Amino acid sequence: MKYNAANMYQSCLRKAKFRSYEQARKRADKYKQRVYYCPLCGFYHLTKRKE
Repeated sequence: MKYNAANMYQSCLRKAKFRSYEQARKRADKYKQRVYYCPLCGFYHLTKRKE
C-alpha cells in the first residue's frame, strides 16, 4: 500500500493509539479485537480484521 495523507488517515490517525502492547491487549480482549503495531506512528492499534 502506498501511504499518502488519505491512506494514513484511514489506517492510523483516526484510530485509538496505545503506547504498549499490554495496554492494547486489555482493550482488545474486552471488545474481541486484535492488536497490531503501526509502523507509521509507532503505536499499537486495534482491528476487527482477521490476520
